[in-house]
Amino acid sequence: MSERLPRQVKLFGAVSLLNDFASEMIYPLLPAFVTGCWGRAAALGALDGAADAAAAFVKLVAGRLADRPHAVGR
Repeated sequence: MSERLPRQVKLFGAVSLLNDFASEMIYPLLPAFVTGCWGRAAALGALDGAADAAAAFVKLVAGRLADRPHAVGR
C-alpha cells in the first residue's frame, strides 16, 4: 500500500505550492500598487470589475460546453 509518488507528481505539487504562495503574497499588495500607479480608486474598481466579468464569461462558456450532450458510441 505504500507506493512512492513519481518524480513528476512531486514536482507538480511543489510548483503548485509556490504558485499559491506567490499569488497569496501579491493579492494584498495589488490595491496599493494600482492606486499608486494610476492614483485613483476608480482604476482599482475598473480592474476588479474587468476581472469579475472575465471570470463570469469563462464560467458561462465552460458551463455551456459541459452541459452539451456528447455522442456516445460513435
